[in-house]
Amino acid sequence: MQNPTQAFRYAALALLLLWLSLGVTRAADKPQPVNTPRYDAMTASFKDADWKAFKKHKDAVKLEYKSLTPKQRLNVAYMRDTAFDCQPKWWPSVSSLKPTSFKPSIWNKTFGANYIPSRTLGVQVPIGVTADGKLAIVVSWRPDLVGDHRLLQGDLARMHQFKRRHLAEIVVWHELGHNYISVFLPTDAVFELYQRYGMLFHHLQEFYADMTALHHCSPKSRLLTLMFRLDSLSLYDRTEQHTRAAHAIGSILLTEFMTNPDKWPSVHFPPYLPKHSTELSTIIYMYERLSTNWTLEEDKALRQLAERFIKRNGNTIFRRQGKITLPNRLNFELLAAKDKEHQAKRDAWVEAKLKQLIKTGRADKRFTYPDKKLRVVIPVR
Repeated sequence: MQNPTQAFRYAALALLLLWLSLGVTRAADKPQPVNTPRYDAMTASFKDADWKAFKKHKDAVKLEYKSLTPKQRLNVAYMRDTAFDCQPKWWPSVSSLKPTSFKPSIWNKTFGANYIPSRTLGVQVPIGVTADGKLAIVVSWRPDLVGDHRLLQGDLARMHQFKRRHLAEIVVWHELGHNYISVFLPTDAVFELYQRYGMLFHHLQEFYADMTALHHCSPKSRLLTLMFRLDSLSLYDRTEQHTRAAHAIGSILLTEFMTNPDKWPSVHFPPYLPKHSTELSTIIYMYERLSTNWTLEEDKALRQLAERFIKRNGNTIFRRQGKITLPNRLNFELLAAKDKEHQAKRDAWVEAKLKQLIKTGRADKRFTYPDKKLRVVIPVR
């Protein structure tokens, strides 16, 4: 007769061997990471807006398409579609050395653009009325920057490898974005706004222009759209339209980032409560520390966020004279004189969210690096 203790040991050993065999089977069945150099090269060239290399890698990725995950295949489709939007057929016109006209599209609506090359970084000027009664605008920028591969100067520019051509891309879409008001909104209301409420008109124009750049630019330029406004946000002239537009966009993004922090792994939050200007200080901290490992998924989400926000709220913001309802249902007034009460509520909301992020460990444990003195230097020659 077998010893009960010995029988128990044999049974336990048999169960252990069975468990180990099942574990080996599961490990063997689990999909292993697949090396996808063509996909990786396509992604890198897309994020850098290196369209010549992107075309080559886009064609080559077909050779390993069967090895891609469903998520990677969706990314391939996204990159192909978005690359065409970033560099449409009319793009060669933006580097013309002579005045020209072309028909760009912003927010899926086509219009006629009148372009004059200049030594100015970027500018737009209303010049009259079109045949169909719309406000006619001339746009201008430096054509020499469009294909310039030299790095921009500044600590953040070097860190993220921002080039002059990335800045030029922002300028082009920004200046074209000034046409949002004249293209999308009622002509009579536009003229009344322009003639009677000039300050509000320019605040709205800069908001729509920066949002246009944020949506239509390539990934590197999309991030630069946020960072090249850092000096304006730090110096802060509350009457200056570019500053207020940048603050409004930062407020929209901060609301999204703090509400869904796990969706944005490249975004950093301060490990402390700012002593003053809670919302603005947090926006600046966040922009200065955006990770150089910004992912394709984050780029896609940021682009879609800008698109959804304007499609849902673009006309409403105009009708409400610059009053913006944020995703958290709080408000932002583009005209600073009307924003004091809203600002206090936003500061309180950001402080409460920041306390949660610090408590859960999602905020930084310490400063990742000191504040940068020279973030992005805009070239003057």
